[in-house]
Amino acid sequence: MPVILWITSILTTAVTVYGGTWESFCNVNVCLPNPCENNGTCSPVDNGYVCNCATGYLGKSCDVNPCDICNPCINNGTCYPSEFGVNCSCPPGFSGKLCQESVCDKAECKARGGHCVTERCHSDVTNCGGKACNDTNDEVCIDGNCVDYIDNCGIKEGIHIHNFCSERGDQCGVGQFCTRYAKCVNDTCRPEDECSKDIDGCFFYAVPGTCSGGVCLATCVADKDCRGSICRGGYCAIPKCGEPFCLV
Repeated sequence: MPVILWITSILTTAVTVYGGTWESFCNVNVCLPNPCENNGTCSPVDNGYVCNCATGYLGKSCDVNPCDICNPCINNGTCYPSEFGVNCSCPPGFSGKLCQESVCDKAECKARGGHCVTERCHSDVTNCGGKACNDTNDEVCIDGNCVDYIDNCGIKEGIHIHNFCSERGDQCGVGQFCTRYAKCVNDTCRPEDECSKDIDGCFFYAVPGTCSGGVCLATCVADKDCRGSICRGGYCAIPKCGEPFCLV
């Protein structure tokens, strides 16, 4: 069998030149280079390798980022893999598991010459938790209770105003509402005062904008660009009822 003898001769010569054993010459390290992505570690096994993926990553080669499959973070939150799925890293002004909660950074707000306030919204005074409020005594309905408008909507201690009050308007999200003069657009309260008329230009807290779909779109990058309101989705917006913001 000249062919078999020839192959055997070639392999024997190769092992002699290599200087090792037959097994060491034929042993290929499947983990070099490392086939595992995203800091995964490779371990050789029979007929291949297995990847031990870093926390949160999936797939044979750890190439699947769960955030690419489902990113639950809102308000420009950054999604990253975690031991139990995904987590969200929130931008300034937001907190919560999904960055769904608005917060007011007191230090940042004070540096801008403002103070944190919360927009409290009152609803129909004729049906407030099954009773009617005394409108002649300036009572308003907040969270199902009749309260005094002056004491609950304009509390002042020195120069710090704790609450504003507006009449409740459109529902905008689960259990959330806009103020009366705002329109809910994609879960955000947009100003519509000037845009109820057929005009091209509008102003939002002295920030120029354009009317589109009945709301005023004034461009912004951060809350400070909106001169006393909030920036949502690249445009100035009106805080929802109960949403804290920096009043400058």
